[in-house]
Amino acid sequence: MDPGSILKTIPRRMGVYFLKDSGDRIIYIGKAVDLRSRVRSHLTPGPGKSKAARMAARTASVDYIPCETEVEALILEQNLIKEHRPRYNVDLKDDKRYPFLKLTSEPYPRLFKTRDVEDDGATWFGPYTSVAAMEGMLESILSIFPLRTCSYDIPFTDPEARECLEYHIGRCGAPCMRRVDSEQYSRMVEEAALFLRGHTGSLLDQMEREMLAAAEARQYEHARVLRDRIRAIRRATQRQRVVSEKRVDFDVVTDAVEGNDGVGVVFQVREGTLLRRETYSLSIPAEVEEDSILSDLLIRHYLRASHIPPVVYVPFQPADRELVEQVLSQSRGKRVHLRLGRSGASAEVLEMATTDARLRLREMQARKASKSDFVPKGIELLQRELDLPRPPVTIEAIDVSHLQGSDAVAALVSFRRGAPVKSGYRKFRLKRAAGGDDPAGIAEVVDRHYRKLLAEKGPDALPDLLLIDGGATQLEAAVRELDALGLDRQTLPVIGLAKRLEEVYLPDTDGPQSLSRGSPALRLLQRVRDEVHRFAVGYHRQRRAGRVKATLLTEVHGVGQERAHQLLEHFGSVTRMLQSGEEAIARLDGFGPVLARRIVDAMGSGGE
Repeated sequence: MDPGSILKTIPRRMGVYFLKDSGDRIIYIGKAVDLRSRVRSHLTPGPGKSKAARMAARTASVDYIPCETEVEALILEQNLIKEHRPRYNVDLKDDKRYPFLKLTSEPYPRLFKTRDVEDDGATWFGPYTSVAAMEGMLESILSIFPLRTCSYDIPFTDPEARECLEYHIGRCGAPCMRRVDSEQYSRMVEEAALFLRGHTGSLLDQMEREMLAAAEARQYEHARVLRDRIRAIRRATQRQRVVSEKRVDFDVVTDAVEGNDGVGVVFQVREGTLLRRETYSLSIPAEVEEDSILSDLLIRHYLRASHIPPVVYVPFQPADRELVEQVLSQSRGKRVHLRLGRSGASAEVLEMATTDARLRLREMQARKASKSDFVPKGIELLQRELDLPRPPVTIEAIDVSHLQGSDAVAALVSFRRGAPVKSGYRKFRLKRAAGGDDPAGIAEVVDRHYRKLLAEKGPDALPDLLLIDGGATQLEAAVRELDALGLDRQTLPVIGLAKRLEEVYLPDTDGPQSLSRGSPALRLLQRVRDEVHRFAVGYHRQRRAGRVKATLLTEVHGVGQERAHQLLEHFGSVTRMLQSGEEAIARLDGFGPVLARRIVDAMGSGGE
């Protein structure tokens, strides 16, 4: 990597940048007011910054997206981190599609749980990191406010329609049959929304006034319904802890970090009552500072939260405090302040949240330690039945794929404790093996992969078992290469698994060995073998499609063999070239905006 040549392509303007490794994988995403200056600090770290030096050593290229404002850059940065999950950024490991409660915008709104958040005019409550807590909340609300949950169009036009069971058991007011008028139903929807937002004090005040007014107007049946709902709300909220006599709304956000593990906690206080807690598991790269962890947690949580309070209390000021406040304020539509919880209710809740985060971190670490010591039954049986020197906790598998000898590729997958480890997956373009020669392909991959592994990480990085997808011939090819590398059967045991009869082949053994059809050991081998076969076939299809598109490149006016080769060498494939966009193409020597536009127009319209 030449920092000087990379920096020439980076402008002095605001934006988001991507550090990529030699495989074009994004390893870090950041934002900057001056992109060139910030990228320079990554590529040329100062003395004593070993963490930054490790990331710089892995950086092979840099890309960027220009932005107009810091807020835009911060939001884009966080959305891209969530999408790509780079190695050196903080990862919310549970950051998936959390469930929300959705209150629709129909004439008679429905309330239900969903993970699909859309901009359709509905009111959203969440996200809920605990599904059980969300379902408990939904159950409580529907038992107090009988909102409909069906998806029927209202009003009904079918003269034969009747009230459903939900109406008869008191779980729905049956607006479909006009058993409740629109005004009453709308009031009930508003009350349910107040309950969901945690404004139960205001809700109870409102309902008590309405109950008294109904009683004075001698609407005794309506007053009775309101009385029962008030009692139900008090029962549902009686266990909630009051932390302040004042009806204040605020959140407390804190974290607990140890090594690469972390837990983020959000406590929500509404009208002085502790409403609920949200918890996030964090994966922390060694290069990240603690104030940045808190910033990431704040942004990632509130960018999709349905409600942001006017004040968020934190244990210390996060990195880019003013910028984080701007983002939260923009999302809320009103000013949001980040403050230190030093006294009163905020200090009490912050202490509770900090204690909770530390306890949950200890629980998470204990679970990981317990899991690391667990050996599945299939692994124990496999060691015993194949007389392996140790339990095959880590297994790697190799397979070759081609079509009548063309576009020959190979793949390697890695499993640990019976589960795939995607970071250990590798793809290989076969260079030395002739098309269609599977044993030669296996031999090439064994040589290339394990020679590199030994040179970079040493014998401690070797798996406990190598599985070859094939029979005796493929296994012999792998054994020859392992012998040449000085790896004996104790250091790296190797076996073959033939598809036709699911027979296991062992080195230096006459004939195959059959495992019991229902054996967990055989099922484990089949799972690994099927995964490497799937991965190899997928890569083969990708290469074939890429070759077809690469051939089409030369048909673009102004792109001959030399320029087509230059594009593929730089981007790796036509697909990656199109994903990088016109600006990235135009920056290459000999290209420009006109030719870049011509290439994207021609290749982008061709599809896959």
